[in-house]
Amino acid sequence: GLIAGTANGKDFAFPRDNPFSVLVFLANFSIPFSLIFTLLYFNEYSFFLWLIVAGFKCLIDFLFLFLAAQKRNKINLMKNFLLAELFVIAYVILVGFSSTKSYNWKGRMVK
Repeated sequence: GLIAGTANGKDFAFPRDNPFSVLVFLANFSIPFSLIFTLLYFNEYSFFLWLIVAGFKCLIDFLFLFLAAQKRNKINLMKNFLLAELFVIAYVILVGFSSTKSYNWKGRMVK
């Protein structure tokens, strides 16, 4: 996995086995659904709270990715950060819900 620093998958922990993965899923899941709630029951406080939560998540993601890009001399990839952040939120939610099925990955059955 990326955190373990290996690309062969030996140290990869699947979401149900990794509390950090659950936290990432919940953070990404809360952004669009809290926006829907904010728009349905709009007031300046709920929208401001949503902006703080979404901004904090984006800031943390940006800092983490900027440090990784800087280490690998790929800073130019950060120009697409905001657009990629929107897709990442949707992608994490989709993968989180679809990870309940079994599939074959690199010759192993993953449940």
